[in-house]
Amino acid sequence: SIAANNERNKASDSDEAKTLDMKSYRIEYALNECLGYLGETDVLIGQGLRGELGVSAPAQLAILDQFRDTRKEFDDFLRVVPEKF
Repeated sequence: SIAANNERNKASDSDEAKTLDMKSYRIEYALNECLGYLGETDVLIGQGLRGELGVSAPAQLAILDQFRDTRKEFDDFLRVVPEKF
């Protein structure tokens, strides 16, 4: 019947909306994580430029480690974002 089809369509639309909400949440969470790591990297580079991390070699290693962590978070973010919107 028409009423039954309308109910199924409403349920389908509701499920689709929930799915989109979950995808949106995952993207937003991954983006915020990535931005947090970028902020930490920014602070670390600033400390290195001001000489607050000691001599240059250990400072460079610390910054490179932070970049690696940031890159991992960025890669995680890219995995969450769908190819098509």
